Amino acid sequence: MRHAFLALLSIGIVIGLAASIKAQSQPAWQPNTADRVGDLVTFDRGERATRTFAPYQDMSLTGTSAGVTQNNLPAISAASGIKHFSMAFISSFGNACNPEWGGVGPISGDTTFTRDIKELQERGGDVIISFGGFSADNTVADGGGPDFELGYGGGCTTVESLQAAYQAVIDRYSIDSHRPVALDFDIEGDADSFPILDGVNTVDMRNQALAALAKANPGLKISYTLPVAETGFLSSEIDILQSAMKFKVPVAVVNIMPFDFGAPISPGQFGSVVKTAATGSLNQMRSLGMDSALGITVLIGTNDESDETFLLSDARAVEAFAEKERRVQRLSFWEVSRDNGSCGSAPPDLDDNNCSSITQGNWAFSHIFEAFHRHRPGCDVDGRDQDDRDCDDHNH
Repeated sequence: MRHAFLALLSIGIVIGLAASIKAQSQPAWQPNTADRVGDLVTFDRGERATRTFAPYQDMSLTGTSAGVTQNNLPAISAASGIKHFSMAFISSFGNACNPEWGGVGPISGDTTFTRDIKELQERGGDVIISFGGFSADNTVADGGGPDFELGYGGGCTTVESLQAAYQAVIDRYSIDSHRPVALDFDIEGDADSFPILDGVNTVDMRNQALAALAKANPGLKISYTLPVAETGFLSSEIDILQSAMKFKVPVAVVNIMPFDFGAPISPGQFGSVVKTAATGSLNQMRSLGMDSALGITVLIGTNDESDETFLLSDARAVEAFAEKERRVQRLSFWEVSRDNGSCGSAPPDLDDNNCSSITQGNWAFSHIFEAFHRHRPGCDVDGRDQDDRDCDDHNH
């Protein structure tokens, strides 16, 4: 199978969320006890696990969707009710190990997004800042660039320089210095399939930098966002997770992207496919000894292939599955500016970043997924746990 997420064009720069170039015939690697490496990686069970709906938004987009400016997160929140966002994507300005918002400019000159994050937090929301993405993770030959992921062609060639670049993002966007902003690493395409670049194992370098970053920033929440096949992770994604365990990176969430499978999915069956991929990924993580939570990010509406469309009924099925599966702690989708039906059902671009390309109301997918963080893991929709005890309903 080949994941083929076409580029989303913005300010002359191609930005996408999920692609991974690998053959469908490559078997998903199934680890066993002997394959475990390093110590168990766990998320903090001393704190009550929280569930978060945090859809992605390309921060380079400046048009309007559903009447709201696409990168104005406080305005989107007020109009849609979304409280948490995954902000996409950080890459490297001029490929000089200088963090930037792809298509916008270096973070050093930004005050707008800092102000927006502060406003969201004051309203009870928050953000996750995502690095990488399709353009930054692929070489020019495979449709990427011109600016790349900080540690994959972006100029950060040592653990120390990469850690410093990540730290600059934390320092810029952590409104509370005692609570570092959450970071997400979208690794796909060439950065996933061909991680050795100029003789450097970029997977290991990134994980060494993240391990040091976590030690320097107590409470830092790190997530990996990775493509999957219909049965779960393929070998290159397993390599990333094994490396994270080897270097003791405290990965809070492993966020899967179950879409662009390259095979037809019957209408209304996408939700079932997502559940199978999520279950397979969880089983692989258990076999690895990795106790991180699972996240699920879908591509709403039409996908890159005309025979893969994620419908509102699929969203309901995925949300119901996520509520019942205790280890699912994050739901997301690409992307907020697509959560409307303004383009009709036959646009020329299946991956139009202004709409879902299906018939729907404004924020319809968001309203389905927002129920996810109103329930504690293991609690049913009536607020009862498996022992029929009352669940408090304050997760967000």
